[in-house]
Amino acid sequence: MKKIIGMKKIRVCKNKITGLLFLLNLVVLTPSFSQVSGAQNSCATRFKKQIEYNLSGSGLHNLDSKKEVELLLFSEHNSTVEYFINPSFGGAYGFSIDKSNTDNCFRLAIKRIVNWKEVQDTLRKEYPIKSVNFKNVFTPEDNEKKMKELRESGDFNRRQFDLSQRAALSKYLVHSDTLLISHDLAKRVHDVFTTLIDKFVGVGEPVVVKGGFDATFRCVVKDEVWTFSIATPSGKFGELVKICNQMVDDTKTNGFSESTYLKMLNAILK
Repeated sequence: MKKIIGMKKIRVCKNKITGLLFLLNLVVLTPSFSQVSGAQNSCATRFKKQIEYNLSGSGLHNLDSKKEVELLLFSEHNSTVEYFINPSFGGAYGFSIDKSNTDNCFRLAIKRIVNWKEVQDTLRKEYPIKSVNFKNVFTPEDNEKKMKELRESGDFNRRQFDLSQRAALSKYLVHSDTLLISHDLAKRVHDVFTTLIDKFVGVGEPVVVKGGFDATFRCVVKDEVWTFSIATPSGKFGELVKICNQMVDDTKTNGFSESTYLKMLNAILK
């Protein structure tokens, strides 16, 4: 197993449509859709499904579906497959899969923000927030005054949070691990992504999830790029998160096992 390790500090490009179209990234895995029922592939949390053109013209990749923090990890182009997790209380991480120069192999690039806590600790001091003390509220006038303070502090705190998160983008360190994987594993991951995105059905009304994480699954399908984002998924996407996270974690311990992931991915589509 060939493995390349690196770490670099990355700044977000303001232009979300960037880069040249490289021939290696033109390789498209044709999806093989399996039978997954909507009832099995549903979730009660908020989600967003987007299908767009992969290219925006002049050979440039359409990166509009990527948020700024996501661009730290996947900024150059839309990979054949991209997996992205943004925890509420932790550093973002994920992986991308692209065709490799090596015959019949694909390149799996795993990336993680490794200094999230240090950056957030620093920014809390640089962008402090306000609190409102509701002690000694005895009259309606006192209550009205406190409610006004609460609204004002809420607006102030939201501005401070937005400023701190923008500042964080230039401070994060991204660690990269790259290894070669087989065509079979790359195709199976792509098949599962496309099948689950295609078959997903929103059921009922979404519940509010506090904390947790946001998961994004992206894949190139012919001339389109499919993006599916969901908050703390369960069901089939919850199973897929576990598999993808295991792939990420196993690179840390040299325990990467294609046969294990193939077996788990095949089980999702049954």
